[in-house]
Amino acid sequence: MGSVWGHGSYLAPDWTADVLHREAQYLADRGGPLDELSEPEQAKRIAEVSLEIRLNTYDERTKLITVSPVRSEAIESVIQHYDMLFSESAEGEELREAYAIPNSMLSHITSDDVRALTAWWWWTAWAAGTNRPGLDITYTSNWPHEPLIQNTPTTAAFIWTFVSITLLIAGVGLLCWFFLREREEWVRDSRPVEGFGGSNPLDTVQPTASMTAVKKYFWVVAGLLGLQIILGAVTAHYRVEGHDFYGLPLSEIAPYALTRTWHVQLAVLWIATAWLGAGLYLGPLIARKEPKFQVLGVNLLWGALVGSLVGEALVLNGVMTDPTMVYWFGHQGYEYLDMGRFWQILIFAGLLIWLVLMARCVIPAIQEKRPDRSLLIILLLATAGSHFCLVLGYCMTGRAI
Repeated sequence: MGSVWGHGSYLAPDWTADVLHREAQYLADRGGPLDELSEPEQAKRIAEVSLEIRLNTYDERTKLITVSPVRSEAIESVIQHYDMLFSESAEGEELREAYAIPNSMLSHITSDDVRALTAWWWWTAWAAGTNRPGLDITYTSNWPHEPLIQNTPTTAAFIWTFVSITLLIAGVGLLCWFFLREREEWVRDSRPVEGFGGSNPLDTVQPTASMTAVKKYFWVVAGLLGLQIILGAVTAHYRVEGHDFYGLPLSEIAPYALTRTWHVQLAVLWIATAWLGAGLYLGPLIARKEPKFQVLGVNLLWGALVGSLVGEALVLNGVMTDPTMVYWFGHQGYEYLDMGRFWQILIFAGLLIWLVLMARCVIPAIQEKRPDRSLLIILLLATAGSHFCLVLGYCMTGRAI
């Protein structure tokens, strides 16, 4: 069946694909194991299963999906499987280890929780396996791949994959050609008329209070980068030992879901922290003065950046279980930014604070009509533009405030 369904030392599956496969497998084996049938009988059985699952029975008027009794049995079998998996039963121990799900996280999970969770996964599996009205492809364009319901890549998917790869290679080639053509001219243009300086201008800079306060940002960057590397190694090792790290029961305090969450999220946070710290350090240099409350703003923003990791750890270790607390201070389940909504809002507000802190330094320098005025305008526009794109990205994905 492959790694998706946890045979061998594999990590947690794509739950949508897992639900879809298990439901289809139940229907395919209902009249006897599919593998024991002849090829023509297998083809007939798969066609029957495909018709059962791919048939769209959604009623626009009632907003309900109607399933047949046999499919209802299949759905119930999937729920029973997950009830076994997410309990502390000995029956599911091997599969939990393959999925790197520690037993210590399961004590607070009830059968109602499992049923509600499976219902959500089934809804996503329904969209992945049900044909769009009037078409022969599913709502997700036949993804994920599932041979039991004839979910295979469409012709359009192959064509656009080929087109996109071709355009990517052509674009890279065009950039290389343009760079080589213009390189010598760029080198000449970048050489100052009066020659390059003999000393570093930053050597004579007297750091202001806010510039000194920014130092903690770079210590955090170093720490987050180092932690990300370590967590990457731990997360990868869980593929070998689902519950242990070289024999140590590390998953009891740092399960796979936590190490993976932190590993992915830290990549975003240390890059963002480095970017923000650099901007805040250069701000007073550009303005040639220290704006009021700059230190307070720097410290508030630093607090906004580092507050989410504890909440995620509490949730994924089963300490924080109240749904409201989990949503606001724990783990929303998003990719890259899994943090609770409170921390998400705080970082969002922190980025606004950072934009204001930068503008307070750059705008006065622009008003002085200095020789580097054009460069400062570009810096301000780039700073505001990147922030606008980030805000737009949050809004488009439904992750804004």
